[in-house]
Amino acid sequence: MATPAVIVSVARTPIGRPGGIFRGLGAADLGGVAIGAALARGRLRADEIGAVYLAGSDIVPEAAAALGDAGLAGLPRHVAGLGLAPWIRAVVAIEGGAPSPILVAGMAATNGAVGPAVCPQSRPGADQGAWLHLASSGEADWVPARAAATRGDCSWEIVPVPVPGPPPTRIDQDELGDTPRCEGDGAVAMGLMAADGVRELGRYPLAAVAGYAVASSVGEAVGLLLEEIGWAPGQVDLWEIDEGRPPAADVCLPGIAIPAGRINVQGGAAGLGDPAGLGGIRRGVSLVGALRRQGGLRGVIAVAGADAAAVAIEMEGGVACGARRR
Repeated sequence: MATPAVIVSVARTPIGRPGGIFRGLGAADLGGVAIGAALARGRLRADEIGAVYLAGSDIVPEAAAALGDAGLAGLPRHVAGLGLAPWIRAVVAIEGGAPSPILVAGMAATNGAVGPAVCPQSRPGADQGAWLHLASSGEADWVPARAAATRGDCSWEIVPVPVPGPPPTRIDQDELGDTPRCEGDGAVAMGLMAADGVRELGRYPLAAVAGYAVASSVGEAVGLLLEEIGWAPGQVDLWEIDEGRPPAADVCLPGIAIPAGRINVQGGAAGLGDPAGLGGIRRGVSLVGALRRQGGLRGVIAVAGADAAAVAIEMEGGVACGARRR
């Protein structure tokens, strides 16, 4: 059986609106903060990281600078694509015996460019009318994001970002406006290790990756995933679903009923303005945080795109290490 992968650290910066709180910072600045926090939170030394899988595209110069600042300049780097692809590729590498820990990271910045407040187009693979409905109403995504921010639900996953003055400031909350919006500024990082011997190395897993699946649609990916790991939909405590369509069970997941209070509980891409290419990894970070806060055990993330994908995680204390993988 393949060696299971566990998540030992997660971190993300606050997400800023285009031209907003991070106007003077570049992707490398934000990436360095998230990567440094993931290393520190997981008690990971730079000299023991086996490889870095990068989310996004055309980010090599920025990533090189951020990794260099964290002491990771000489590591193998893999630009691993969008959505959940970098995470899945890192897990596959660990299952195949690649040296771990492995870092999954991504960073993006608009460099001060002010984009539209509401995204006028759909995401890849999404229904145009459904996305426009979501962007205009905001109720399915933006309202939960605002409520979560007000309660401080995301504080555990967020690492503050120092912003030069005058006067110097310390940003520790997402920048949410009055409407859903397009991609903003931010960075995210996740530390993964092989489950075997992780505690003996002095690390404390947050969650295990119970399984993953790739398919032509979100619904198909989730169906394959649940079948492979033997979970019933009702056994999943929280869901993170890509809202290229409004995040309603009857639209995204035909035949699977999900109570409203279990899906995108901290808001999704339109509410937060996920940085370009980082939505899948950001959702993973947020799902770990939400399960931890609510005392949940199992979570599923599903992201649309050219290749839809789904990942299941089980918080420490579960039995995911015995699950089969697809």
